[in-house]
Amino acid sequence: MDNYRWHKDGDEKTMSTRITPDTNLKEEDAYAIEKMLQLLSSSEMVRVLIQLSIAKTRTTDFFHFLPNINSRTLSQRLRALQRNGLVVRQSYAESPPRVEYSLTPIGWETIDLLKSFKEVAKKFKVG
Repeated sequence: MDNYRWHKDGDEKTMSTRITPDTNLKEEDAYAIEKMLQLLSSSEMVRVLIQLSIAKTRTTDFFHFLPNINSRTLSQRLRALQRNGLVVRQSYAESPPRVEYSLTPIGWETIDLLKSFKEVAKKFKVG
């Protein structure tokens, strides 16, 4: 019962007690959560993160994993993930130039979040 808290509703005459999970979430957390969900709302974003959880990935390799994405959309998705600190871009001074993307520690935490989403989806038969 460590993850639960007791609530008392009503006045002394009509007081009832209920137990709810202690989520440690506050109303002011909604904005950050909504922003994160908005970032992940694109199916390409989730697929890019999944690919990066498998291995460091070169730009051209994403097209094998995401055959229906165009280069402009892929660039936008990767830049957004970089800007939000989930992905790091590594450029190599080679000929031809080589660029690899990998997950940051925050990116790996997001993978854990996606795994949790998967478990909830299985429990509630979503998808």
